[in-house]
Amino acid sequence: MLIDTTGNFPRVLPIQDLFISYLNEHNINAESFHTRTRLSYHLFKELRKPAPHNIDRWQLLCICIGYDFSLARLREWFTTAGYLFTKDYPRYKYEFEIWQQFKNHNIDADEAIILVKKLYGKI
Repeated sequence: MLIDTTGNFPRVLPIQDLFISYLNEHNINAESFHTRTRLSYHLFKELRKPAPHNIDRWQLLCICIGYDFSLARLREWFTTAGYLFTKDYPRYKYEFEIWQQFKNHNIDADEAIILVKKLYGKI
């Protein structure tokens, strides 16, 4: 994790650190991010800033779908962000169902992202 000059506080949250590493590793720019995830350029810029910025679970799910993460990687990112991803918890079962439909090729990434946004009232 990146530390500020005083060494006392994290400059970014652990999920941001993971996000930035992934972007750099795969040479992902703002345009590619927006195209694959249907999330804003503003979010991309905020997550890359050297200041703590939280990511909402719906946004994180859109990223995981947009970049076709495995279930193991999705759960790693959710855990890093402090979220739970499971079908066993009633509140999150619809997220899991959307994920399964996408991974089983019943819907494509764009359709899955639209369903996630609808689930959270973002469209």
